[in-house]
Amino acid sequence: MAATSIATSFLRRAVATPLRLSSRAPLPTSSSRTYVVVPRAVAKQANKASVSVSTKGARFSSSRITAADESLKSVIDSEIESVVQSDYYKEMKKIDVPETFPFEIIDKPGDQSIILKRELNGEIIKATIFADYEEAIDEFSEEEEEGEAEGEEEEGEEDVKQNLTVVVNVQKGEGSFLEIVCQFDEEGYEIQRMMIRKEGDDSMDENVYQGPEFSDLDEGLQEAVRRYLEVRGIRHSLFKFLTEYMITKEEREYLGWLKNMKSFMSK
Repeated sequence: MAATSIATSFLRRAVATPLRLSSRAPLPTSSSRTYVVVPRAVAKQANKASVSVSTKGARFSSSRITAADESLKSVIDSEIESVVQSDYYKEMKKIDVPETFPFEIIDKPGDQSIILKRELNGEIIKATIFADYEEAIDEFSEEEEEGEAEGEEEEGEEDVKQNLTVVVNVQKGEGSFLEIVCQFDEEGYEIQRMMIRKEGDDSMDENVYQGPEFSDLDEGLQEAVRRYLEVRGIRHSLFKFLTEYMITKEEREYLGWLKNMKSFMSK
């Protein structure tokens, strides 16, 4: 399954329109103020002309807004069609969950993450999964750079680095819970931090002691935490399945985002 389709499915354009300020004559001071008596008929005619000009300007602004709206809707329609007609979208299907997968998957449309949930020995275990896809940075020699400058291109797809951030919460009854943040990639996973947090507290107080860097802990303690996670189902063997699932979710969410934009613009 090609992860690069996610990167190519995005269309980002920015249009900047400079503002032009009209110059205005300085207001007269009280010492230079002049009063002019205008006949009522002349004043009435002048008011009509002023209203006419104002209405014309409103019509002009309305037409520009309508044209900009239609242009945006057209681009959105084109992008929706491009996604739906792409080979990846046509081949995309619901991913089968392995029979041995120990978690319930909570996948709410519109969310950028999914939640894995299970109960084990009186504990409620939740793992929130966030995906991050970045182009891999290759180091080129001077000869390779010169070859590219001359128009030589290598065939093949661009490499994409796939990472998953996994935030594990282990709760025993009501009150506080243990939070462990992990980073998964193709080679393995590393634990970044662990701490006790209070239930219902989504904020992170900067003054709260969050413990030392996990990599600075005693190796025996690090290994014990890994075993703690693995017996609860958090293993690197989940990486491949979760990566494929999150790639498919990203494509679904992008299409849903486009349709929401279209719906709003059509009101």
